[in-house]
Amino acid sequence: SSGINAEYGRQITKAVSSSHCQELLEQFPPNILCLVNGRVFDKSSKLQQYDTVTLHPKLCGGKGGFGSMLRAIGAQIEATTNNDACRDLSGKRLRDVKCEKL
Repeated sequence: SSGINAEYGRQITKAVSSSHCQELLEQFPPNILCLVNGRVFDKSSKLQQYDTVTLHPKLCGGKGGFGSMLRAIGAQIEATTNNDACRDLSGKRLRDVKCEKL
């Protein structure tokens, strides 16, 4: 056990020796982004006392596809002709204006 606990969304401050921390950081898997003082951790750099180490899980994702998904869903949805919830230029709802005319 390394003695360092980690939970997503929580900041944990733990005093460890810089050499021990250096060893831990070099062992992190590639799906964890490690920042030291806001910069990407380089294994050739050495940690100093009071350095701030931040760990972020890298999220899987792809590019694109969202626009085509919206188009596909849009083709399935029928366009509505109900404008009763809209407002006219004076700010009244069209539903209320229609009721006043009756």
